[in-house]
Amino acid sequence: MLTWRLIDHHVEEALKDQDFSDVSAIGVDEYSHKGHNYITVFLSHPDVVIDEAGRRKQAGNARVLFVTKGKDKDVVLRFLERFKEKEGRPEQVEVATSDMIHGFRSAIGESFPNAVVTVDKFHVIKNCSDAVDSTRKRELRSKDNAKTKDLKETRYIWLKNPDNLTDKQRERLGQLLQTEYLDTVQAYSCRLELQDFYETYNSYDEDMLSAFERLTIKFANSTVMEIRKVAACLTRNAVEILNYFQTLRTNAILEGFNSKISIIKSRARGFKNMRNFMNMIYFVCGELSLPLQPIM
Repeated sequence: MLTWRLIDHHVEEALKDQDFSDVSAIGVDEYSHKGHNYITVFLSHPDVVIDEAGRRKQAGNARVLFVTKGKDKDVVLRFLERFKEKEGRPEQVEVATSDMIHGFRSAIGESFPNAVVTVDKFHVIKNCSDAVDSTRKRELRSKDNAKTKDLKETRYIWLKNPDNLTDKQRERLGQLLQTEYLDTVQAYSCRLELQDFYETYNSYDEDMLSAFERLTIKFANSTVMEIRKVAACLTRNAVEILNYFQTLRTNAILEGFNSKISIIKSRARGFKNMRNFMNMIYFVCGELSLPLQPIM
């Protein structure tokens, strides 16, 4: 199709002019496309400045640096090669945010030796949210009629924060929280505690470390097996999770990209190959110098 050939040509030309010499903080995330086909996206964080009130603020824009197929250690090595080609200095990168995939983190640590590798807090909370949903599904499959009746059609109540619920959903949640026999209620309460932990502490100090230790011990002693797995994950990834309180960097600034990429994915049914999907990510999120009028 002519349109895709034009986009492919102009994206390829624009990528030749990329310059990574100013990049000092990176983020990495993976996305699935049509089942088990994955791509990994590397992005640059905008600069952080301190305003007159001493608050940290983002300055400038984030941008997609590199998109590649796969989600293993090799994708980091391919990014490192591209990073150097585009005048990027690996020793200049001070922060790298990622999810909890060990292959990513170990490779990033080796490739960018001065970077404080930080597990993104939203991935940590999502891991706990997934545990809540797994608990709900387990109880729905049980032969306990009271549990299955209470949990029927409640999925979105557990996935959302209370402030984002409708009045009807909030009322239903209040009723569910009064029950004592639902593991889902206990798991949900743990997720709220984890969120509150991140909202309460904003520095790497003894108070934060003590609170994290108490939280992991409580989760580890939970009667809910899914929450015990969360505790094991928190313990296994503690160093990188707690690095957040040093860097205060998350992939939150990249959420706009995530929504854009989700829109691209939703339209990707018409994409015949992964290259078109990847080109559209560059096209929309890469801050490239593209001749838009001729393409459109």
